[in-house]
Amino acid sequence: MAGLYFHIPYCKQVCSYCNFHFSTNTRGMDLMLEAMNLELENQYTFGQLTQLESIYFGGGTPSILPPNAIESLLNTAKKYFTWNNNAEITLEANPEDIHQENLLAWKAMGINRLSIGVQSLVQEDLTFMHRNHNAKDAQNAVDLILKTGYTSHNIDLIFGSPWLSNNNWEYNLDWAFNSGADHISAYALTVEPNTFLNKKILKKEWPNVNDKIQAEQYKYLTKKSAKMGWDFYEISNLSKPGHRAIHNSNYWKNKPYLGIGPSAHSYDGNIRKWNISDNKKYTENIHSGAEYYTSEILSTADKYNEYILTNIRTTEGIQLTTLENFEVKNAQEIEKELQHFVSKDLLVFDGDTATLTIEGRLLADWITSELMC
Repeated sequence: MAGLYFHIPYCKQVCSYCNFHFSTNTRGMDLMLEAMNLELENQYTFGQLTQLESIYFGGGTPSILPPNAIESLLNTAKKYFTWNNNAEITLEANPEDIHQENLLAWKAMGINRLSIGVQSLVQEDLTFMHRNHNAKDAQNAVDLILKTGYTSHNIDLIFGSPWLSNNNWEYNLDWAFNSGADHISAYALTVEPNTFLNKKILKKEWPNVNDKIQAEQYKYLTKKSAKMGWDFYEISNLSKPGHRAIHNSNYWKNKPYLGIGPSAHSYDGNIRKWNISDNKKYTENIHSGAEYYTSEILSTADKYNEYILTNIRTTEGIQLTTLENFEVKNAQEIEKELQHFVSKDLLVFDGDTATLTIEGRLLADWITSELMC
């Protein structure tokens, strides 16, 4: 199995843009963690593989958990899986949770990579996003990570908000590239339904995002990355050479993974399943033995679509021969579709491999939907 994912569904407060599954109410957290350990004990055979390349604690905000709670999940994993010293073990953390006591505890239990939810160093932007830290908190957190001896950490950034000027985006990137991080994840602000951000925009109390400005800021990121010699290996992810994120890279390679926790997804190459997105029901159902997930068996067409969906995002792109092997469309039909986007300067196609241009990356979702069967 490529990876093991733990979804920690708790946050201290609600970010204005977030539509992930989480709760600010930590009542019942102990029962939840017991349920997650129990799910792992019941589901560890999913995928029929026991060697892990990566473990990832996401959410939510995993760093708000007491260190012993994180360690208990790792200890349960050790009963059923093995991993070597090269395995990537990542914990998502917010700057306000990063202090020496936590850092030392995480390191002692085997966490070797941190993903820091910085998002911005501009206070107006942080206030708009309802983040719980300021710029100094983020800078101090990263400095402490380096002093504590962590050799790998990612910085999350968000661009394209109505409050983020191009100059401030350049300022954020200058700091991130020179902060000691070996990886940056940069996401365009997306207005999701049922978020505080969407409600404010619909009421015309906040301005909407500007596609032109988002495109400008993304293009600046690509130029900055090239200048710094980083590997911009996926639409939203870039790293120093040789430091790609193993866990997320394996998602894009369609490798199997097991997801534990409410709303977590699992995939074994033929079956995809997803847990109920309700903390209380998830906990109760696992403890009572009731059903807590939905699953589907993927058809050949589903696999064809998933290959496009994941691989087109990467610098390795999609291969004509691989698509043809699914026997969903013939080579002529596929090539005609690819050439359509080549003519619009959205794809580069060498006869077998198709990759997105910079302009294509900005329209990746639309291109993907057009290429699917």
